[in-house]
Amino acid sequence: MIRNTITISIILILLLFIKSRFDVITQLKNSGGTLKEVEKKLSEEEKTNALLKEQLKFITTNDFIEQEAREKLNLTKKGEALVISTKLPSSENDKVHVEAEKVIWKKWVEKFF
Repeated sequence: MIRNTITISIILILLLFIKSRFDVITQLKNSGGTLKEVEKKLSEEEKTNALLKEQLKFITTNDFIEQEAREKLNLTKKGEALVISTKLPSSENDKVHVEAEKVIWKKWVEKFF
């Protein structure tokens, strides 16, 4: 009786050990795919990082700062005059003019069909 109990206990322990090893092997096989995915993502992030570093180098130059000041803040250097045009460029002006001429129902037809 005791011998049967010991034999059954040993068999159960061996089965649990085999199952745990099988789970570890399965997990290792599955992690191989995720490792490749992580390496791919890492290389993409490194490329993005390199692009951002280049962009940072350009942004910190005086040329970029001057360009932004001129375009967005309408600043000028000494001796320069700022000219602001109130007329739209011809292509945009024509576009606005054509839109005004269209009847409202034609606008709806173009929008939805």
